[in-house]
Amino acid sequence: MARSAGRLDAHILFVQPANAPADWLDGALWQQAKTIPGVTISVDKDGRDAAALGASTSGQVMVYDAAGVIRFSGGITDGRGHEGDNAGMQSILDLIRFGKSSLATTPVYGCSLGVCRIKRN
Repeated sequence: MARSAGRLDAHILFVQPANAPADWLDGALWQQAKTIPGVTISVDKDGRDAAALGASTSGQVMVYDAAGVIRFSGGITDGRGHEGDNAGMQSILDLIRFGKSSLATTPVYGCSLGVCRIKRN
């Protein structure tokens, strides 16, 4: 978001599994997401919205243009838990800056939304 120059409307969906404990939204990732300026965060109970959007993996990012056409779908990390510049992030920045990108998709490193398990302490 810091490099988007205010040209994105960003939404983060947290898929809440049916068996999630009551304090599920109190996790570190939720808290971190709340600190990102200009982002709308929503809870997606049972993954209905994710399924409607075609998201199948945690960490999947989708970019739509103003007409609602999907321009990018993929990951923005080089591996699960990694941060930093990579092909997915560059593709999104190219879309913002130039209106086009050489990549429309990149691998997503996360767990399948259909089989993610709730970790219990």
